[in-house]
Amino acid sequence: PLRPDPFADHLGVDVADLDWGAPELVVFPAFNRRSGGTWANVEGQSFLSPFLPDGLASGEAYLLDGTRLGDYRRV
Repeated sequence: PLRPDPFADHLGVDVADLDWGAPELVVFPAFNRRSGGTWANVEGQSFLSPFLPDGLASGEAYLLDGTRLGDYRRV
């Protein structure tokens, strides 16, 4: 599950102040300023967004057709 605390830390608010509902799908468009700017397919690039590594420690990547790609850090 996606943890709210990295998002609260990034936004500078208390976790209790977040309007939080555990999401089933998280989409980070490349043109979004918070998640863009890093090449995901280049060796040594680990910073994908300000909060993704801590917020989604065990996440997996899927294509829109349902194809499982595996651990998002290995995509």
